[in-house]
Amino acid sequence: MRLNDCIIEQKGDGICPIDINIAIKTFTKRCYISKWQSTSDEKPDLIPEYKLVRVIYKKCFSMKTTISEKDAKILIKRLNLVEHKSELFNISSTFLMPGVDINNI
Repeated sequence: MRLNDCIIEQKGDGICPIDINIAIKTFTKRCYISKWQSTSDEKPDLIPEYKLVRVIYKKCFSMKTTISEKDAKILIKRLNLVEHKSELFNISSTFLMPGVDINNI
């Protein structure tokens, strides 16, 4: 089983529903959740966007899909992911497994 097996419905654009239990079982050190807060014309407030990412190191490829804020928060809590705020961008964070160096993903 792989992380992409947790995606219930792959959508070209927008939030993809995921199976939380499969995501938890298949989440590894090469996986992370990224959070980016963007603005929209209709809502000037910051709107968080979460992406579930798995890096395949040897193939220089990554699996990336947008997930709901609710699913992201459940995964972050259940996997005890650690937030790393971006030094470059004030509006982004990366959530990694404890002990994983953000520079070695």
